[in-house]
Amino acid sequence: MPKETTLELDSRRRVSLGSLFGEDVTHLVARQFEDGSVVLEPASVVTKLEQRFHQDPEAVDAARSAARSTSVTKVDLAVRRAARSSGG
Repeated sequence: MPKETTLELDSRRRVSLGSLFGEDVTHLVARQFEDGSVVLEPASVVTKLEQRFHQDPEAVDAARSAARSTSVTKVDLAVRRAARSSGG
């Protein structure tokens, strides 16, 4: 059974919904139906770059292969990043 809450509009016809969602929810998709009901669904924002990446099967396969590879570890990458940022 869904949780039901009664909310009050303020003088500017706004309502606060933050308490209905976890702290990790920062974006919502709102669907308004002909009967006036509204359904809010937590959403994630994806950049255009991420969209292009996910639409490129070769790029996705390459990333999966790299993730499965044992030749480079997260520690190796952290050391490389540190070296680059320190100029060495």
